[in-house]
Amino acid sequence: MRLGILGRYDKQTLDFINEVGFESFGTAATPKSAINPSMSDADIVTILKELERRGIELSNIGYYRNHLSADREYGKSETEYFMKVLDLAARMGVKLVGTFAGCNNDLTIEENLPLFKEVFSPMVEKAEKLGLTIMIEGCTMFDYRRMKLGNIAYGPEIWREMFSLIPSDHLALEYDPSHLVGLMIDYIKPIHEFGKKIVHVHAKDAEIRGDSLADYGVYGKQVGDKMGYSNGYCFARCPGWGDVDWAKVVTALVEQKYTGNIDIELEDEIMHFSPSLREGYRDYPDSGEDMSCVYRVLELGYNALRPLIPKEK
Repeated sequence: MRLGILGRYDKQTLDFINEVGFESFGTAATPKSAINPSMSDADIVTILKELERRGIELSNIGYYRNHLSADREYGKSETEYFMKVLDLAARMGVKLVGTFAGCNNDLTIEENLPLFKEVFSPMVEKAEKLGLTIMIEGCTMFDYRRMKLGNIAYGPEIWREMFSLIPSDHLALEYDPSHLVGLMIDYIKPIHEFGKKIVHVHAKDAEIRGDSLADYGVYGKQVGDKMGYSNGYCFARCPGWGDVDWAKVVTALVEQKYTGNIDIELEDEIMHFSPSLREGYRDYPDSGEDMSCVYRVLELGYNALRPLIPKEK
């Protein structure tokens, strides 16, 4: 297993990765990202040479949007862009491409499933032709204020249906225990059930605050500031600062013979309050902002996880 981060491609980030000892990183491929489908072949060669020189693996690229949106024109446009991201991954030699399934909130989750098959089948077929794997992250993307779901693929029940509808080796999971903690779902059991489908791991922790849960309930805080990524009772945390037992996670992954990457996804607004974090520090080119607060917390995550993760021989 290789330990890395999710970050944007720039000199600051690469210097930090080398300084701390991370081995890989994953990044977004939005139209504004430093790595995006409009890059020339020469740009790609330059990036790959620099990563090779530094000994850093680009573990995956991603474009996380709502492909099943009730606004079908929007959904189709996002899928069209994602197809370009698949082409980019093939050009860069990156095998894993991440996204959300999405959700049409005019339909029930069960009614979304035929739409999922319709939308994702061509995407998976293209991935297979290119030798890629599409991995779907299990985040609800739930808007608690509007009671709207952003991603139907949030837990084991839906994952079973998803893989039954599209039984392809080129459709897989991007596992993140923090999302399961927030939903009160056992986060170890799915590793054993879906082990062969887990091709990438987001290392993000989650802390449930029982006093807040007792006050707000599972629908979360509805009035006033709910603090960024939090729903008021479940807070995204740096690995080691939440409720996830990382030794058990790594043990389960080892038992399933997982040999992929574990990349820290930082959304911990308790540990720091960087504007870049709120704006999506993975999605945009270097703005010149001092990222030291982000890097300090990522290093804490490294120190918590490094002793637990077997290094490559």
